[in-house]
Amino acid sequence: MTLLNISKHRQSGATLIEVLVSLLVFSVGIYGVAAFQLQAVKESLDSSQRSQAAWAAQEIIDRMRLNPTGHIAGNYNNVFGAINCNNAVPNDCVAGTCTPAQMATFDAWETQCQGANALSNVNFALACTDSDTTDADTCTLGSNFTLTLTWQSRSVTDDQTDDSYDETALQTQTFTQVFRP
Repeated sequence: MTLLNISKHRQSGATLIEVLVSLLVFSVGIYGVAAFQLQAVKESLDSSQRSQAAWAAQEIIDRMRLNPTGHIAGNYNNVFGAINCNNAVPNDCVAGTCTPAQMATFDAWETQCQGANALSNVNFALACTDSDTTDADTCTLGSNFTLTLTWQSRSVTDDQTDDSYDETALQTQTFTQVFRP
């Protein structure tokens, strides 16, 4: 065989090595897209939970503004710890008339059990910083309230940089708002 005959028989198509390298590059790209999609789903859940917390906070703030006698008397301060969503609605204030204390309990039950149930294990805490401790009111009109909502989330935090993250571990998320009803 002469040199002239070898050059006439050029290779056509791809070798097995080229196909394997192409498959490897394609697989790495697909893995990256899948990881990106998983992260997007996690962050979407976290965003949804934060939106639910903001909604629940605004809901109870608006209800407190409609019941000034109840929040001045301190009826909202400790009502959230006593709420059990498995029980029937306490004093349905939509159907009938209620005292300010009953309205505070109803508001807390309806906000915690009806609207914010999309948050898993949501806990409400409300504290009043009384602006006038010399009067008989538990929480004088014009006092600041601090509303804190906490819940458990499986989302990844932004500062998670090591590989020790446990996908099944729950992390505590907090939403706090200071307001004056």
